Amino acid sequence: MSDIIKFIDDLCVEHQEWRLKELVYIKTISIKLSENEKMFFLNSSISMIYSHWEGFVKKVIKELFVYIDKKEISNKDISDNLIVYSLEKQMKQLVDSQRFDAKVKNTKLFIDEINKSTKLSNTAIDTKSNLKDKVLIEILEKIGLDKSIYSKDDLKKLSTFVNIRNAISHGDKDSIIINIEQIEDYVLLITKLMDNLIMSIKDYLENNKYLVK
Repeated sequence: MSDIIKFIDDLCVEHQEWRLKELVYIKTISIKLSENEKMFFLNSSISMIYSHWEGFVKKVIKELFVYIDKKEISNKDISDNLIVYSLEKQMKQLVDSQRFDAKVKNTKLFIDEINKSTKLSNTAIDTKSNLKDKVLIEILEKIGLDKSIYSKDDLKKLSTFVNIRNAISHGDKDSIIINIEQIEDYVLLITKLMDNLIMSIKDYLENNKYLVK
């Protein structure tokens, strides 16, 4: 088994399989509830599904960064996307000034950082607690992961799902009625999106997309 295949298999076992098992419990439990209990439970399940979705994305991308960091690739060989992604925090600290001493300070900061080995695993994955289609695509683009694997239809469904989750979280649950068929659809959607991310990472590693072209 290749190193990449083992890494992908471990991602699935450690960060996906147990989540999918828990999501299956939603239907199993809902069958046993009264109608009033079921309405409350299914509405609450939307937040649970979202938590698994956001948690999964953060965890697998963090694992990807750890995997790349272990290769100890010099900054001259790592992709421009990953260098910029790893330096976003430092970029925000730059002083926007016309003064020469400020320019010297900013330039020195970049030289110091560029001469180091990139530590991606120290970089936060910002989902903005609102991991809908646009945020997902933004993350993929920044890292250089393939976004074409995500269909427009699935991304639209993701946006609708997160909007419902936001409405429930903000106290609008009384105006939203969720049935088990919708829950099953959203579980299938999140499962597919998880699979897509795993496949994107596999392609990313196999084709060395984390390296400079």
